[in-house]
Amino acid sequence: MGLSSGAWLGGVRTALLMQSSGVGRSAVALLTEMGVETVRADTPADVSPAVKNVLARASGANAMTAVLIAQQVVGVKRFEEGPR
Repeated sequence: MGLSSGAWLGGVRTALLMQSSGVGRSAVALLTEMGVETVRADTPADVSPAVKNVLARASGANAMTAVLIAQQVVGVKRFEEGPR
């Protein structure tokens, strides 16, 4: 976030893609306070449309945007249905 924020302040457009897990709520709160619009990608099929959406917003409105990618999409942890 720091690199993208600094680049944006310097007039450079960047893309911020973040895996959103346990710190996801904190990250959203921080990004919101910074004026960054966030879009969630909860499934693999959501990623491409979300990125296209934020790129269009960032370019057209010169807005700061971020895509938060759900941990299930990244596939680092196993998620099981039902009781353990």
